[in-house]
Amino acid sequence: MDVDRIRKAGWLSSLESGGIGVPLVGAGAKAQKRWCILKGKTLSTHKSEKDGDQAVRTYYAEDLRNVVTHMPEKEKDKDKGFFFAVHVTAGQGNEDDTHVFMADSPAEREAWMNGIREIVVTKQESKKKNLGDDVVVEKKNEFVTIECFVRSGVRVNGVVEPDVLSALSGGHDARHKKVHDDRGWFCDRFVAVSDVCNVMNEYRWSLENAHQTDSVHTSGGAQQPAHLLIFMKVW
Repeated sequence: MDVDRIRKAGWLSSLESGGIGVPLVGAGAKAQKRWCILKGKTLSTHKSEKDGDQAVRTYYAEDLRNVVTHMPEKEKDKDKGFFFAVHVTAGQGNEDDTHVFMADSPAEREAWMNGIREIVVTKQESKKKNLGDDVVVEKKNEFVTIECFVRSGVRVNGVVEPDVLSALSGGHDARHKKVHDDRGWFCDRFVAVSDVCNVMNEYRWSLENAHQTDSVHTSGGAQQPAHLLIFMKVW
């Protein structure tokens, strides 16, 4: 999937109540018009369609769990639009959050759901392949490096399963702390080396080497002490 290609963009109503989202249309729900963009493996919402407009929210592949049609509880709300719900992970041990969107037509709703579903399906297929569910592939070695900053922060350089990133970031609540840039994936969250190893082992990555280093933290230009971990997987 091309990470730079915009696959769909347009206006949706985002139904919000508080900071996270609202599971049902009803009391306290307020519709906010949002310019939404499906780009690569992300869904982002913006206040305007201008280039460079900062995203209000960004849903990464590791955040997305499912997308389904949504029916409001109250009869009077059912004629307001065509609703769908995006389920996102709220972190290990917590129930998923539900974010409700409203499209102007059934066709638009279906188009958005299909685009989001493509991200979810791609992630699930990746997870199935990496867990060895009857998938035959040519064996090859693949490497990924992970930097665990002593104070706070974890950076992944290389391709890993989206659920690995979800586990390292603690779920969608960490969305404002996550960055995808030319140095890899970064989350400004403290993760112990032992926790990183446990997550990676679950997906059959083996630790090949580890040592202390200094690396540039995304939040600033100064180098900070970190543990550099090198993992390998045999496909």
